[in-house]
Amino acid sequence: DVIGSWNDFGEQDTELRQYAVGMDPLDLFVVNCPHCGYVAYDLETELQSDRLEEIRQLVAAFHADKLRKNGDLPIHERYGLLAQIQQTLPEADEVIAETFLRAAWKADDLSQDGPATHYRQQAAIYLKGMLVSCPDESEKMAMQLKLSEVYRRSGEFEPALQLLKSIEADNAVPMLGMLVSALKRLSESKDRRQHFFK
Repeated sequence: DVIGSWNDFGEQDTELRQYAVGMDPLDLFVVNCPHCGYVAYDLETELQSDRLEEIRQLVAAFHADKLRKNGDLPIHERYGLLAQIQQTLPEADEVIAETFLRAAWKADDLSQDGPATHYRQQAAIYLKGMLVSCPDESEKMAMQLKLSEVYRRSGEFEPALQLLKSIEADNAVPMLGMLVSALKRLSESKDRRQHFFK
């Protein structure tokens, strides 16, 4: 919220990412400890978990695998590591999915297609789980739309099309129908790049 106070937001893409006009606050949300390599949204809050040793090993293995010094992680890898840490904690699926999506978005910004695809596939696992247990129909439709876009942007066009057809069958809102039709055309043409509509 503080970051938003000195920045304006521009467009929103089809995965519901808000684009900043000026410095991107996503670059500032995740901090990396220069001593141990731990990443978090806030290093000042002490981590209370019975899985601290598991988290320490995860962080050490991540850094050893990357062959980097602890403080030298690109932002998309910070989000990727944070999502892995969140998986060991009792975090909500929504939080983990959003963190993986943020990793994908930052990988996109750096033209890192492989990591972006991987992070989206991880986010899709959690979004799909949330979709199954979602009781609210309007929330479920929004989640289906988001999941279809995550699938399409990761190159998984068939699951994207299935979700879009399901939304289309259940939808009576003309504007949403136009969006669904446009997204279906992108999936049918196997276009994973376009993510704005004029």
